[in-house]
Amino acid sequence: MAKFDGKFFRGLIGKLIFRERKGQQEVSAKPIKIRQTKATKAASGTFSMASTLGGEIRHSLANELSLFNDGSIHCRLNGELNSILSTCRDRATNTFRFEEDSFHNLVGLELNSNARLSKNLPGKLTVDIQDGLLNIGMPGGETLRKLKFVKGSTDCKMMFTVALYRLHEGFVCRQATRQSLMVMKRAPDLNGITFSFEVPSDCLCLVTATLEYYAGGMPIHDINLNCCTVIEAIYMQGVYDTSSDFLWYKGGLIFQRA
Repeated sequence: MAKFDGKFFRGLIGKLIFRERKGQQEVSAKPIKIRQTKATKAASGTFSMASTLGGEIRHSLANELSLFNDGSIHCRLNGELNSILSTCRDRATNTFRFEEDSFHNLVGLELNSNARLSKNLPGKLTVDIQDGLLNIGMPGGETLRKLKFVKGSTDCKMMFTVALYRLHEGFVCRQATRQSLMVMKRAPDLNGITFSFEVPSDCLCLVTATLEYYAGGMPIHDINLNCCTVIEAIYMQGVYDTSSDFLWYKGGLIFQRA
């Protein structure tokens, strides 16, 4: 029951809460308790796991994200991951089964929503995985594939990044692997370029392509120029080889194996 102190009401009247705040009477609705069903609890749990995994991915790609300031990547990435994990999750057993293409919907995700990789990169990059090697290339041919340069730029760093996550064991690779090529405006041909990365079995392999523009050897800091896009997101099947040289740290969650 609310009480009147001569100036303000304080307390509960029906479904309304009365209080004094900075010399003014404040009225708010009483919080409503909502009983969660098994379905809503499961959905809430999946979103929480998506948020945690999204945080680990952003941490792995911190170097790329530092090239621009896109405040929307948090929500966009978490939304995609929530949808993916909901599909892979067995709610009856609270376990997960990841197929090779389970994370394919991440392909094409722009880390910088203000700039698109496809706008300045001619043609399509190829990603091929054989015998534990992930190969990225730009097919050669008679037609020259020239990187497009933004106004005022003289060079562009093309960088490829591979981040790895052993989701069922809760491990994250200590450092994403990066390889880059500096492309000059006077020689922008990309025909025949290739990059190779070693990738292990039984892990999520996330691959991004980044363009960072320079002017006279100095980076151009413009949110509308530099871009980074997920070009592959594949769950490597098989059994992880514990004798490999990859270094891992314990992440924030474990996806129990179905």
